[in-house]
Amino acid sequence: VIHCVKEVIYAIPTGSIFETLSQENRFSILVDLLEAAELAAALNTTSADALTIFAPTDAAFLKLPRSGLEEIVEDKQAVTDLLFNHVTLGTKLSPDLTFKAFKSLNRGNEINHNIRKGQVYVGDAKLIDGDIIATNGAIQVIDTVLL
Repeated sequence: VIHCVKEVIYAIPTGSIFETLSQENRFSILVDLLEAAELAAALNTTSADALTIFAPTDAAFLKLPRSGLEEIVEDKQAVTDLLFNHVTLGTKLSPDLTFKAFKSLNRGNEINHNIRKGQVYVGDAKLIDGDIIATNGAIQVIDTVLL
């Protein structure tokens, strides 16, 4: 028996954005920064407003100059601003990520998306994994930190 559907069927989410990030080893630096900036609770609740986080992997954070990362970590507001560069309102899945710009939570800065050579880019970061559904939004994985 074959059933035809008109839309992609996504798995039923079991955890919040923060819980999902915490369960994967590739996001340990991001999780630590979220906790240091006291933003974990914001990504751990289910509210009326869903969020999408463009989540840099640990490898993405390690691309930053060590001195630059240390300066950011020492300043709570700088960490908050950096993290808010990666978050937008609403659940953004793959079909939404083509030649569009979304407003980040960091003072409405734009998060630009485009396609180059068949790859989706978020600013200068390449989308390397995505459409990870959480109870309060989505996670799109990127290979570079959005500064």
